[in-house]
Amino acid sequence: MKKIIKFMIIILFVYLLISKSYLYTATISRDTPNDNIKELKLENNKLEKIFNYMFPSEDKAIYVDKFRNTDSFAETPIPKILNDGIEIPFDIIYYNPEYLRPIYDYKWRDLFFRNWLYLPQKISEARHKLFIFPQGASGNFDFTASLGFNEKVHIDFLNYANLLVYDFDVHNVKKIDNEILLIGKPSRNEVQVVAIHINDILSKDKSTDDFLFRLTTEGGYEIDYLYSSYGNPQYGKKEITKPDSISIPNKENNLEQLKEENKKLKEKLSKYIPMENKNLYADKCTNGDNNIPDLEYMLDKGESINLTFNYRSKDYNRPLYHPYWKKNYTKGVVFLPKKICENLYNIFKIPSDPKKQAKLFNSLAFFENYNDIDEDKIGFLVYNFNIEKGVVYDNNIIFLGTPSRTGAQMVSFSREMLTRSSYSISLSSPDFNEVGFIGIEF
Repeated sequence: MKKIIKFMIIILFVYLLISKSYLYTATISRDTPNDNIKELKLENNKLEKIFNYMFPSEDKAIYVDKFRNTDSFAETPIPKILNDGIEIPFDIIYYNPEYLRPIYDYKWRDLFFRNWLYLPQKISEARHKLFIFPQGASGNFDFTASLGFNEKVHIDFLNYANLLVYDFDVHNVKKIDNEILLIGKPSRNEVQVVAIHINDILSKDKSTDDFLFRLTTEGGYEIDYLYSSYGNPQYGKKEITKPDSISIPNKENNLEQLKEENKKLKEKLSKYIPMENKNLYADKCTNGDNNIPDLEYMLDKGESINLTFNYRSKDYNRPLYHPYWKKNYTKGVVFLPKKICENLYNIFKIPSDPKKQAKLFNSLAFFENYNDIDEDKIGFLVYNFNIEKGVVYDNNIIFLGTPSRTGAQMVSFSREMLTRSSYSISLSSPDFNEVGFIGIEF
């Protein structure tokens, strides 16, 4: 019994010794001013680097995305591929008809050094509906994360070319030589992953080749395109020149100075990106539902609009980056979710108020000379679409025309034609597919 009591006393003594040691350790591990200074320096350094990773190293306008530039590619007319092309088997390995594209993913901020916040890249991504998965785990990690595409899809990189398609329902695939058409119908909300076996597109004597992929309607109107190599594991998600690695000088500031600097940096960064750990999606961008109206019927039955063209250029290129945005960040023109929203759409209602109109044009970096819109008219700015006519039917405004890779038009018409409080505006191709839309309220 005495041995048991002695053993219990020893156990108790050891326990108290450990507890005391723990309490002492916990006490001395509290942050000291030097620890706080170190942590704040690291955080401030990170915040400053985020700014540098968002913008090009050269402060000049950027217009061309090299992986969407097909100048060196002798393109075959789409009607010829539709008529004479070879049908290619394909699989839809992922489909979500309710998918919403992210306009902000907070992981972009946390892993900024992977260039997921790089503004020209984010704008280029937003404007396009067609992408190809890279070959290899590292490239695929950056590809899906930069797009905020977090769906679970099993991808066979070795045997298939895998295409990510937004807002388009692929019905058929045809090819002539190295030009591949994904034929189908545009939609407002969906995503597909289309898998094409590499043996069906790549010549047997080649391990890699360049391809032009195009989304087209059944009537032969191009919705989007992608110039890419297959067989090369580097897909080129960093299409635009990346910013150089930035070294932030070490500042010898005291704790209060670092706190003040931290506060200012966070206030400045909040003008560019949200500070909350929350993802945002495209339902925040525009009014309107997911249902495309019967464009053919409405164009036939609707009241014709007498259009005035206040600006028209077939060669206009929307900038992927403009120095105005960085210089005027306090005006909200570079807030990333707003910037992505702008570039998901190709039609904008022009405000009648001159200040609001200037704010819109500055945000779009639209600095062209145009004829003023009359006070009794409503105006719209349209990109990458050549308007031929317009009609009003109930609470729908439909512009008929042809989609294009470049171009801008500003059109206006009498406000007297609009008697409803809200309208859905659609851009219709000649084969009655919707290639752009917005919802507006008065």
